[in-house]
Amino acid sequence: ITMLELHRSRFVEWQPAAVVALAVTPGGLTVALARENGDLEIYDTADWRCTARVPGHDGAAISSVAWCAPFDGGLDDDGGDETCVAGTPPYRLLSAGLDGQITEWDLSTLRARGATDSHGGSVWALAAEPNVGKDKPQRVAAACDDGCVRLLTLTAGDGVGSGLHHRRSFNRVEGRLLSLSWLHDGKTVAAGSSRGCIHVFDCATFTELTRVTVGDGDRPGKRDTDERCVWALSYLPCGTLVSGTSDGDVTFWDKKFGTKIASHRQHAADVLALAASPCGTCVFASGVDSQIAVFEKVTNGDDSKEDTWTFTGTKRPHTHDVRALAMAAAPSGVGDAADGKNWYSSVLLSGGNDAQLLAFNALKFRKRHPVRVVSTPQRTPIAMTGGGAWTAGASSGKNGKNVKGKKRTADEGDTKIKTNTPQNASAPNPPLLLCDHARWLDLWRLGSGVGADLAGKTNQKRHDGTVKLACAPKHLLRAKLGGKRRTACAAVSPDGKLVAASDTHALRLFEVRSDLDGAGDGEGMTLRKLESPLGHVTCAHLLVFTPDGKVLVAVSVTGAVHVIDLESWEVMQSLRQHLPQPSPAAVALAKAQRRERREDTSYSQQPVRAADLGSPAVSHAVASADGQWLAVVTTSAGAAGRREAGVHVYNLDSLKLHVSLPPPAVAGAGASWPPVHAVAFSPTGVLALALGNNAVVAYDAESGKLSPWSVALAAAKATAPPALLAMPGQICGLSFDPTPGSAVLLCQTSAAIARVDLAVAPSLGGELNGTRVPSAGNGNGGAPSPKRRRTKNKATTNGDNDFGGSNGKAAAGGSHSGGAPKVAALDDPCLFLGYFAPGRALLVERPWKEVLKQIPEPLYRHRFGT
Repeated sequence: ITMLELHRSRFVEWQPAAVVALAVTPGGLTVALARENGDLEIYDTADWRCTARVPGHDGAAISSVAWCAPFDGGLDDDGGDETCVAGTPPYRLLSAGLDGQITEWDLSTLRARGATDSHGGSVWALAAEPNVGKDKPQRVAAACDDGCVRLLTLTAGDGVGSGLHHRRSFNRVEGRLLSLSWLHDGKTVAAGSSRGCIHVFDCATFTELTRVTVGDGDRPGKRDTDERCVWALSYLPCGTLVSGTSDGDVTFWDKKFGTKIASHRQHAADVLALAASPCGTCVFASGVDSQIAVFEKVTNGDDSKEDTWTFTGTKRPHTHDVRALAMAAAPSGVGDAADGKNWYSSVLLSGGNDAQLLAFNALKFRKRHPVRVVSTPQRTPIAMTGGGAWTAGASSGKNGKNVKGKKRTADEGDTKIKTNTPQNASAPNPPLLLCDHARWLDLWRLGSGVGADLAGKTNQKRHDGTVKLACAPKHLLRAKLGGKRRTACAAVSPDGKLVAASDTHALRLFEVRSDLDGAGDGEGMTLRKLESPLGHVTCAHLLVFTPDGKVLVAVSVTGAVHVIDLESWEVMQSLRQHLPQPSPAAVALAKAQRRERREDTSYSQQPVRAADLGSPAVSHAVASADGQWLAVVTTSAGAAGRREAGVHVYNLDSLKLHVSLPPPAVAGAGASWPPVHAVAFSPTGVLALALGNNAVVAYDAESGKLSPWSVALAAAKATAPPALLAMPGQICGLSFDPTPGSAVLLCQTSAAIARVDLAVAPSLGGELNGTRVPSAGNGNGGAPSPKRRRTKNKATTNGDNDFGGSNGKAAAGGSHSGGAPKVAALDDPCLFLGYFAPGRALLVERPWKEVLKQIPEPLYRHRFGT
């Protein structure tokens, strides 16, 4: 049995930021999420994949986000040819914060397109006008700290006159304005203040129509400084206005007279967020007490025209304050075969201080449990030294003992042990670990077991399989980065001598030096900034060092792949063959289609997908262990699908495109590449890619064809072995064993790890694509015999124990399991999983209890028996 030495580490200080705001595009298929540290994330509800992540900056203090349609005013050109062919995004993302800035974001470049001052202090809420008419700009309302509602519009283009513009402001009212909501016809906007009032404004005459006092009509407190805040407002399709206040009240108000219809004090503290179902019969409320309450509309009799609102249930899936609610839509299946239309179900999204984004089935809120959209939010990027090719060494004996450490018997003979040596002799031993915390970089040296080195494994193990540490992991340095921007990516060279980090505006290279005068033991490290390489490489979205450490690959957000020679400090080549090359005819066609969409009023009512809004052109890049191949994964983007997704393999020796891989069989005939979640190269040049639903496909990089393992799966009409399909979470990391000739692959999700041997035919276990296939040979009608059940359960138990909960040791393979993957569930979020030597891998975890300790305490709730 081939064993895997698994080094489990928990020293990485991973701390995700709270969710402060949510915004959904028209149609509900794309969700924008804002975090407390200023980061913005875009999710596609089709597979709940994060399509873009915009790094924030210090002092952003985002309070709200909104989607706004840019008004082109009949413009025919919106920039260069590439932008025109890619398609102008139908909606732009706007964010506002307590710093008083309203920012427009470009999701293709991950940068701010422009910003304007609110002219009223902090902005507490943004709300976009619904149902905009033809040839009219969409207005965005901003609730400001000075008690004024301001209207802004967004003009498309890059020239003079484009961007955000102030149009009009309403009369100032007493207190701060904290919440906003538009009536469905766009003629009325309501604003909630910190003085316990709701102000309803007419957007045609810019006058105040109604002023509603929340609560029971009394003053908020005995002192004038006491406040009663209206934190949330929401207009229902019927015109009823719903408010959530700091008293914990959820109140329903009449549209015409502003009178109270119903009021519920279900919450024990402030109500911070409201959301309503598309039909307007269900209202969800949540806030500081972390519970999500649902209120439903009830009709009083058949002849009664008056409806009442009743509290029907509550759930408490979050551990801390819930600060944002939104109603999205997710595909629920395919409709009738006659029309073939997709049907969408309403999904309630919630986020708060615990950094979790949860999704509920809105129609079955009380019957079904929520689903975590991201089990490990804001995972800390981690890079490790090593990763190059290894050379198989000569065989040698081992002190007259077998692999179990016992004396060899006569039957065993003279057992030989093969030792592998790395081709990169300058690789640190033990390896170094780089942790990117966005505003600072941490460099660690891993611990090592007693009697272990980089080339061989230790044989001094305890009875439970764990290894005694000869030295603990050591923190070498913490480098705080200058400026206010958060990093987008970081990487460390295989020899540990260079560190590269980049944000959306600047690429920085550092040299790692030993600080002999620091701690006195020669283990201290410092970083020295180096000059940027020649070739005008300003920033990067992805950074990859080749295994020999001589080349740095920097991928820009536009998709250009810059190959930098670290010896001459020059850009050898900028690879762009994987990007679409627009022709004059394609540019003219794109302009004509834009004009048709402007004149078509039904186009603005169609659901907006994440690919239409823009994303970085390249999502993944990886180099092979021998430094010959570079795989680049492109994404689809453009309102008309002008940029197709694909996987392209470059030859780094000739710096030319070698092959563009065909889509796998799981994508269907004639379909394009599905989204790729992870990618890795094997020592033999096999490229493995993780797709949606935990499907794994492998290609031979040189021939561009499927590997025998994937061919066997395709012949069985399966996307992946059943064990991988049943893994909790989505595969987000792959790593191959660097043993020469090995095809052992480690797969990582946020909640589980798996081992797959691509050299062995996949064992489907009687299951094809998740469907149980009755097997012939027994008389139980396809059901396994008791003996088979016992054998299967025993094998599963052995696989789980091999990975070891906390044993620190795992079995990487065995003849008893054939080609079936071994899967082990984890109790804590998995941040990183990767090989650093033959048969030795690193697993980085972070106990969720430690994460919760760093979050401010939630509202105290008395529990029975305490």
